[in-house]
Amino acid sequence: MIAQYGIHRVAFFYAGIYLLAVVVARLADVPNIITLHDLTPPEILLRLGAGVAAGGMLAAAWLAAARFSPTARRVDALLVGVVGPIGGSDALILALLSGLAEEVLFRGAIQPAAGLGTASVLFTLAHLPPHRDLWPWTISAGVMGLGFGLATLATQDVLFAVATHTTINAINLRRLGLLALEHEGHTHPGG
Repeated sequence: MIAQYGIHRVAFFYAGIYLLAVVVARLADVPNIITLHDLTPPEILLRLGAGVAAGGMLAAAWLAAARFSPTARRVDALLVGVVGPIGGSDALILALLSGLAEEVLFRGAIQPAAGLGTASVLFTLAHLPPHRDLWPWTISAGVMGLGFGLATLATQDVLFAVATHTTINAINLRRLGLLALEHEGHTHPGG
């Protein structure tokens, strides 16, 4: 369970992922892992806003799937056990750290060095499930990783991918954390 490790350990893990991205980028002569190539502040806000909107729509699509699909409901039930009872602020921190670190590593460092296909396969492998019934989650992560990679190719930066990934994670971590609290019979914290 993510909750049992504590947010501090998880933060150190994602700091390590970010540092790995910096090392990979240096070794592969990738000049900038975020690549803000002369974007104006309105362009940055537009990319981030579009990513948040896309992430919200993708999270809503999963919620709809979970409503109608027994497989999606089973995946959710298993993910509740993986995530555990986490509050809103921890879910947001974890979403920010994971969205930034993973996108900078896979789209900002690996993709420019090794290509879209390699980055997408490695992203999928990084989401191998702790339980075999979570394979649909791994497949969806792989498809989303390919989408994040295509968006990065189109925009030549990772801002949209980071915002989309962070939003998906924030919504789903908060939702799964609340479900874990309900399962344990606790009231959920407001934060």
